[in-house]
Amino acid sequence: MDTNLVMALGVDWTRVITYTQSNGTPVDLSGYTARMQVRAHALDSTKILDLNTSNGGIVLGGTAGTITLILTNAQLTEGPTGLNLSSIISPAAQLVETQATGNLMGWGKQARYDLDVISPSGVITKILSGKVCFDYSVCR
Repeated sequence: MDTNLVMALGVDWTRVITYTQSNGTPVDLSGYTARMQVRAHALDSTKILDLNTSNGGIVLGGTAGTITLILTNAQLTEGPTGLNLSSIISPAAQLVETQATGNLMGWGKQARYDLDVISPSGVITKILSGKVCFDYSVCR
């Protein structure tokens, strides 16, 4: 499923996704792990972001089927200890993230991401992918 994400630079960022079966029932994620990587483009060897259940960037909600993505403001700051956006060579552009409460618009450098869940038996399933916009913040 192609889903856009807007991440404002310099602020704390969280998204909660519910992974459901085709009938709307949440998938039981007990015992699963998950990973999400962001790269300038799909074939780029450099990771811009690497979230997973081991590093605390992803928290799984067991029987509720929720996947919580978590980034701190320090992780979303450009610089030596934060984001390295230098591998993104495309110019800044506008991107819209559709949310239940309305659309969120961002303006900034864009990259690609995948979000996978891994079952206890090792089966890897891509549940989301799409564009990420690193939205430039006015407040610093």
